[in-house]
Amino acid sequence: MFDLNPLYMSKFRAKWKHLNCLSLSATNPQPFTLDELNQLLGENILNFDPQMSLDYGNASGLPALRHALKTHLFPSLEEENIITSAGAQEGIFVAMHALLKKGDEVISFSPIFEPLIKCAQDLGCKVQLLPLSEERGWTIDFNRFEELVSENTKMVIINFPHNPTGAHLRIEELEEIISICRRKDVWLFSDEVFRGLEHEPKNRLPAVASMYEKGISIGVVSKSHGTPAFRVGWIASPSPRFLKNALLVKGYLSICNDLFSEHALVPVINHSNLIFETHRKGLVENLKKLDLLAEKYPHFSFVSPEGGCTVFASCGQDSDIFADALAKDAGLLVIPGKAFCSTSNAFRLGYSFNNFGERLVGFDNALSKVRT
Repeated sequence: MFDLNPLYMSKFRAKWKHLNCLSLSATNPQPFTLDELNQLLGENILNFDPQMSLDYGNASGLPALRHALKTHLFPSLEEENIITSAGAQEGIFVAMHALLKKGDEVISFSPIFEPLIKCAQDLGCKVQLLPLSEERGWTIDFNRFEELVSENTKMVIINFPHNPTGAHLRIEELEEIISICRRKDVWLFSDEVFRGLEHEPKNRLPAVASMYEKGISIGVVSKSHGTPAFRVGWIASPSPRFLKNALLVKGYLSICNDLFSEHALVPVINHSNLIFETHRKGLVENLKKLDLLAEKYPHFSFVSPEGGCTVFASCGQDSDIFADALAKDAGLLVIPGKAFCSTSNAFRLGYSFNNFGERLVGFDNALSKVRT
């Protein structure tokens, strides 16, 4: 039997499921309604051709969707360098199983989105986590990183803009990561689900798959595009060998996505920059509300994020104790630091929803009761 360990985040959410808590930890922007999205794009994304075949889709993905992804997200790649997946989670699972085996060494950074390393651990890999430096704004210690990467390292995993801290890389830092990986002939797996949600558009980085011959980029429409109703993601790489193996693994899973979703998402991807800018404006405004709360309560603090929809905040109290009390007393859900394999006494707080100000009322009240 394949032994899967439950995710800490899943266990924490299940613990408070009976209270139907409002989320204060969401990582996606406010999802569009269908009408909102159609008005923004100026077309009906569900306007299907009545003569459209209801056959199985292409295992690699709808050609028109892959063309849109290539045009707007991966301009230096070819369409055959991109395959679609059933969400980002399948992309992670497929990529890990296409490349890793028991005993392989994998390096990543903490805090981290737990499935990124759990999948490798469940395969029997040796995973080493290098903590990001909170004192220096959740940055990488490059001297320590270079020491860790060896001839035995099979893969390095990165996730920027970062979940849960909202930290981001400079282009020089990404180039240094790639340089280190190239010298040691290491695969670089880049979770780019928040690419497009940089708070300053000028800080958007090229996709790792566009920069490195052993680079892998994954993305999904549920995050930066704000359409989680569509369970569609993608895997991009310049390596034909990797993509061939990825399709073999995918053949045991979804095989192919549903054609309705992939057809509907072509105009969505074609208008990526418009969608990103729409979300960015809302995120920046909500972050101002969070900054005011940090001014009000000196014990509530976080490193100002540069992208994404979340901060990794602390309030002078054990994050598990605070998260439990917040769920029980205020009906609000934040995710404690242990869910991100972190020893930092922090919790993930999301600021993406349109009614964020209303949700902050209960959070404000909870902060007022914290004794430090």
